[in-house]
Amino acid sequence: MEKKTKIILVVFVVVILVISGALFFVVFQEKKNDPLSNLGYVNRELGFGLNPPQNWDVKEENTLIWFETDFSYSEENSSDSITLQILAPLPDGNYPTFSYLIYDKLNAYSKLNDENTSMSHSERTINGMNAHEFIWIISNKTEMKAKEIFVEKNGRVFYIYFGKVPYLYDKYLSIAEQSINSLTIV
Repeated sequence: MEKKTKIILVVFVVVILVISGALFFVVFQEKKNDPLSNLGYVNRELGFGLNPPQNWDVKEENTLIWFETDFSYSEENSSDSITLQILAPLPDGNYPTFSYLIYDKLNAYSKLNDENTSMSHSERTINGMNAHEFIWIISNKTEMKAKEIFVEKNGRVFYIYFGKVPYLYDKYLSIAEQSINSLTIV
């Protein structure tokens, strides 16, 4: 009887170990196959994630998400903030295709150009996704530099905005670009 109990106990332990190993493997495989699993910010409801700039605050309001940091001007004893904004995804509108959206934006933006505004644009790829980028420099009373990016995947378009006075834009651009380049849409 004692030998039979030991055999049952050993079989029970082996079965538990096999089931535990199988569950661990399944959970590990799911995480390994999840493109959002290694990103610092994930919004599963909207289907995207990215690595936000380190130590920047995350703020959310409906489908608008922004990453913000505050900084001080020591010589002026005042403070300001800089933001990287994402509208995810753009609301369905009158844009049957991504190309049409970009064409429409180019057409609208060309009408806004004046002697105080310069704009350049180009196609780019972000994490394997089609994107179109607009760079603005506005120099009227307060000079400003801004980047707008439209990213398309699976028929959904996400909008990214980053802008500020030129020296702050230039100072934080590489940090913003690292986050932008980590954007993953599922």
